[in-house]
Amino acid sequence: MAHPHHHHHPHHHPPPPQAPYPPYHPATGLPPSAFQIQVKVPPLPTPQQQYHNYAAYHSNYAPLPPLQPQPPHQYHDRLQIVPPPIKQSYQYQPVAPPPLTPVVAPSVPLSHSYDAPAVDHHVLLLSLAEEYLAAAHAQGSTVALTRSGTESDRYHSLVATGLGCLEAVLKTYRLPPRTEAAVRLRYASVLNEETDNTMEAETALSKGITICERNRLLDMKYNMQHLMARVIARSNSKAGLKFLDGVIHDVEAYQHISWLYAFRLLRVSLSLESSTSTDLLSALQNLKSISATASSNGDNAMFGMASLLEALIHLRSGTADFIEQTQRAIAAARSLQWTDAIARLPQLDAFTHLLDLSCGLMEGNTQHTDQKLRALRTLMDQAPEDPYFGPDGTFSIPVRRGSALNTSVPMIGGIVTSEGDGTDLVHFSWMPSRDVYTLGYLLSGITTSHRNTQSGYKSEKYLTEGLRMARENAHDPDAESQSLAYATSRLEWRSTVRCYMRVHLAFAYCARTEWQLGRTSLERLQYDTERPSTTGSDALKLLVLYLRGVIHQGTGNVDGALSVFQDPALALPGPGPRSGGSSHSLQRNLAILACLNSILLLRNSSSRHPGSIEGLLSAVEPLCLTHPHLDIRSAFSLIKAASHPTDPMIKKKGYIQNGLSGAQLAGNVQLTCLALIIVSWKFFRGVVGEQAEKSAKAALNQASKAEDRLWMCVAQEMKADCYEVQGKMEESRGMREEAQRLAAQLAPVLRRSERETADVVMSGGMTETI
Repeated sequence: MAHPHHHHHPHHHPPPPQAPYPPYHPATGLPPSAFQIQVKVPPLPTPQQQYHNYAAYHSNYAPLPPLQPQPPHQYHDRLQIVPPPIKQSYQYQPVAPPPLTPVVAPSVPLSHSYDAPAVDHHVLLLSLAEEYLAAAHAQGSTVALTRSGTESDRYHSLVATGLGCLEAVLKTYRLPPRTEAAVRLRYASVLNEETDNTMEAETALSKGITICERNRLLDMKYNMQHLMARVIARSNSKAGLKFLDGVIHDVEAYQHISWLYAFRLLRVSLSLESSTSTDLLSALQNLKSISATASSNGDNAMFGMASLLEALIHLRSGTADFIEQTQRAIAAARSLQWTDAIARLPQLDAFTHLLDLSCGLMEGNTQHTDQKLRALRTLMDQAPEDPYFGPDGTFSIPVRRGSALNTSVPMIGGIVTSEGDGTDLVHFSWMPSRDVYTLGYLLSGITTSHRNTQSGYKSEKYLTEGLRMARENAHDPDAESQSLAYATSRLEWRSTVRCYMRVHLAFAYCARTEWQLGRTSLERLQYDTERPSTTGSDALKLLVLYLRGVIHQGTGNVDGALSVFQDPALALPGPGPRSGGSSHSLQRNLAILACLNSILLLRNSSSRHPGSIEGLLSAVEPLCLTHPHLDIRSAFSLIKAASHPTDPMIKKKGYIQNGLSGAQLAGNVQLTCLALIIVSWKFFRGVVGEQAEKSAKAALNQASKAEDRLWMCVAQEMKADCYEVQGKMEESRGMREEAQRLAAQLAPVLRRSERETADVVMSGGMTETI
């Protein structure tokens, strides 16, 4: 969640989870889950150009970027203050405004008796400042795309000249109090967005707040305090939070409800930037305060917003009951009849569906996720025709005004505006609509991955279309005027989402043993993750590392696979509640999968250390048994059954039953296939009877559904053995020939005799992230 702010450009923070990316991520890896990001920056202009580096953009789960209170597009006047939240900057040094040279038409003689009207220079300078800044922002998206040094220099020159004009007005002219406050707010907002001069911005805001207090300009004062908290937090987050707590106390005492919402939302945003347990608790407390105020004030839409943000925090928290808490918060948001309000707020409806789907993905119940995906797709199909679903992602939540501010003049700043009928609007910004569609394709691809081969490769089609859209978005400048900082952050986000699409597409290829396609996707991923425009590199590098191990394992490179799965980056978290992050974190999930695959590989490795399997099972068991995702619990049960040949038969049956039922409920064809093969191999090998034949046939059917040549080969060999012991030699010979044909397509190391094949490929492993 991001904070209310002054500018009409969206602002993004660390996520998702997990973007949310549900169980495949962070997020989800959206999602949402959450990714922490570190990005390289574009080449720096020279010191003579008076600029500094742009800061890195952060996003924790691509999958779900935070909502932010945001100003409307239309300025209320030429001094509309629009301080954006993006913290990207260069060093600004005062630049003298251009000289004002009188222009005389040569054909019109000057008369000494004519009295020319006086020129109001400060108005002229303010108009010039707005023109320079508008000209710079008009090319912000193009500059971010081209990364041209010449265009970047021009952009920064325009911004610097605009700042010079504003500074000249403040230092040279005596202005009316409200005008001076507005100029100082505008000046500080540009400094905060475009420069590293936080001290200069704080000084301008401090003087402006004093002017507002002296002249009772409360709306202007609140805008300045809102920006001041963000400026202070840039250099000292604790100091920013302390300053903001004092402001919230004063606003609450005056019962200025609209601004109380705005400041508490900012408090939530700043708390989420650190993501410590204390700050998460503080964010939840502020959201509960917003919900209580909204409930008593009848602001249903604001109550829904607070509930959705609470759901997002729970989704990212990874506590033992995070799924239950997330579902409860989403239900609270849906419990109110938003009626007309929700009809005008399709962004909140989309946010609700994305959160709900992400929660379902992290739970692993495919029956629920399929229903939620259909609801999301219906919304996405209707969105292009919805007049309230604007391309820039901005929207406004109406709230009932508390103690009235001075509304005799237009409220400026863009965070809160008055409707004049006892209603205020709190302005927000979310993702642009085309980014919402891109994220929808990503989640659609993830949701349908469990039945990709049974649905005509629908998952791959979703992801491929999402990649096409992401590429277009990355190379098509936004039509809206925007700062270079904001345009750069959007490009970084889009590049990161594109990488996650490639990750899931690669796993889809590997799941049906298209190893060459998977290897090609891996190479593209390695290239993309090294690009400066890609954020979330740590999470993506983990996924690339694990994918490399999966491809080694699937192509028979046992040593290469083990070296990857035993990499320190994929080590299991140690004991303790904080080790390894939250229970659904990407690193922990990949570490669990790496450990399970290592166990499968070590079963057939003659060089393994005695007892190594038992040690790995003991280490991973507590993490799997309490994991919220069905796939991981099911996979562990099946591996436990396959790795303990001396266990009593009743115990083995219990493990297999748990694994099979969980795999079927999760809709995981690969795990269902593995469970049926284990059943056929352990309980019906060499047995004469109809049940043995049915078991082998069921295993082959599941392997064929998954289009997994490895398991199809194993199932055909077992069915051939079944025919052979029953005396059906002709059927056995035909099935064995088909198995040998499939085996020829496998890696040479996997081409064993029929007696060895089944046991060897039991170490085929899981090729999908959970």
